[in-house]
Amino acid sequence: MRRERLVLLGCAFGVFLSAIEGTVVGTVMPTIVAELGGLNRYGWVFSVYMMPAAVTMPIWGKLSDIYGPRRLLHIGILLFLTGSVLSGFAPTFDHLIAFRLIQGLGAGAMFSIPLTILGHAFPPERRGHALGIASSVWGFSAIVGPPVGALVVSLASWRWAFWLSVPFGLAAMALVQRGFEEPEARPEHRLDIAGAALLMLGIVSILLAAQSGKDADAIVGLAWPHWAALALVVLAFFAYVETRVKEPVVPVPLLREPLYRVANGTMFLMAFTVFSAIAYVPLLVQRGDPGNVLRAGLSLIPLSIGWTAGSMTGGRLVAKIGGRTLAMAGAFSSLVGFLLATRFTPTSALSYVAPVMFAIGLGMGANSPALLVTVQNHIGHGRLGVVTSSIAFWRHMGGTLGIVLLGVLVPGEQATTAALTAGVQHVFMVAAALVAIAVLVMVRLPVTIHATPTRPHPVATAAAPIDEDIAASGR
Repeated sequence: MRRERLVLLGCAFGVFLSAIEGTVVGTVMPTIVAELGGLNRYGWVFSVYMMPAAVTMPIWGKLSDIYGPRRLLHIGILLFLTGSVLSGFAPTFDHLIAFRLIQGLGAGAMFSIPLTILGHAFPPERRGHALGIASSVWGFSAIVGPPVGALVVSLASWRWAFWLSVPFGLAAMALVQRGFEEPEARPEHRLDIAGAALLMLGIVSILLAAQSGKDADAIVGLAWPHWAALALVVLAFFAYVETRVKEPVVPVPLLREPLYRVANGTMFLMAFTVFSAIAYVPLLVQRGDPGNVLRAGLSLIPLSIGWTAGSMTGGRLVAKIGGRTLAMAGAFSSLVGFLLATRFTPTSALSYVAPVMFAIGLGMGANSPALLVTVQNHIGHGRLGVVTSSIAFWRHMGGTLGIVLLGVLVPGEQATTAALTAGVQHVFMVAAALVAIAVLVMVRLPVTIHATPTRPHPVATAAAPIDEDIAASGR
């Protein structure tokens, strides 16, 4: 029992570290831009973190099966902490983007391996309780992150928002090292390194195409049409590779399932839009009072609360009202929120901003269990792990692309307050249109939730709430 407590505490520290980082960074980003510049590349700080985290999660999981989860978690934490420390020392905005990429590579391990460790450390009858505690850490971290970020900037410097992760990371490593023994069974896996690399290259090419188009300037000698063409070629080759590997990053056979495409497509659209609120609302509201970092932080808390409430409530309601009803109700909540957000200005009262952000977060939170349980119960038989992880993957991909692509509408360094306001309002107009499309697509979801022929493994079902709350922390 003592070893189990050490492992649980260590995993909780790791979860806390990766969860709180997102909302803290989201809060301090306006201050970072004020010091380092880089407003025209604002969204990159979020996207270059989320992309490698999403793409490498299955790689980390397979490596942990081969070499042991404790060893791989330590490597992931050290990689994350290296990126954190370097981010705190970043002399320019471009350096910060590069160091956030390193952080994201480590975060891929921290999102997935703690769940594996808890699954090994706890017997089935106590596994759900342990995973529930870890899930509550996500919600707590998402809510306390914004005021922590504001406090750090007020008392010290934005650089401490990155450095504060070091003690939590070291504590997580020490506790897991002391309490967890590596399992002996090491199943063989085939690593799709080529697929992961091609996917990241393709996504980066898309982001660079958007950035060069926004700046009306070439990047590394290539204009936006060249980057767009490169993205098409790379992603086409990626699709070819994925059809020929045994364990692909993207499960190609599942793409032939209509329900899989509908559920993950709508999750992609929801994440594409909701992460824009996480990124750009703090930037806008702090413009009205540049010295008040707390105002930026407080604008994010309602979204985190709404996301957590939607996820918890939706998890209880999905079996009663069905996945389609819950998903459409959640999307409608976000749609109303985005329509109201089109009226945000730098001087908008927090009493107006808060309920709008809550509605946006509530909708995203409700969609996670609705879509996850739908795909688990209808097409998850015999491939539960694959369909479960797919929801997280497409959510991360949606957020990665949405922040930068919608950020094309946000003006750059010399923008006036009026221009910035108009740009962010246009982001929310497009977001509202995309959520409306998601609502229409959700009509194709099944009305009721059917049980799968076999009972899912406890780890898979209990792990879902934790993964659903990842993005509430700003991922």
